[in-house]
Amino acid sequence: MDIARKKNVPMSASATIKDRLRKAHIVVKFITKIFYVNKKRIDRMEKELGELFETEDIEIKDMARENKRKKAKLSLVPSSVLYAIAKVLNYGNQKYKVENSWKHGDIKHYRDAMYRHWLAYIDNPSGLDESGCTHLEHVAANVAILVELEKRDKKYEEKQ
Repeated sequence: MDIARKKNVPMSASATIKDRLRKAHIVVKFITKIFYVNKKRIDRMEKELGELFETEDIEIKDMARENKRKKAKLSLVPSSVLYAIAKVLNYGNQKYKVENSWKHGDIKHYRDAMYRHWLAYIDNPSGLDESGCTHLEHVAANVAILVELEKRDKKYEEKQ
């Protein structure tokens, strides 16, 4: 069987590939000493091994590049938004005496709350809620909660 055609060799990183290639060359030289294989055959085997590992290396780099595009780049999210959401959620924990009470909430409730805070923000952009947080901060927290609840409900619907 042609070694270059064997594509099911599992590779995890280019360092591993180079290490395996180095080991393959050692094995080829060992076989040469034991079985007295001629030089042309050794060169062909080394070439086939090299092509196999180069192909795998390219495929791994393409897979890594594709994976990188799919991952969310969290450094793009403004930290002020995260702090605002945390501040509102912390207030909710203190007010309702239950940590993460929003996890058991109804989507409709958070849609209504978001809309109320949005309208309050439109009327008075610098206005504060009873919590001491701005209405815009409440909107951000409600949107974050809605994203999470919608995702949860979608997973639940898919299971049924």
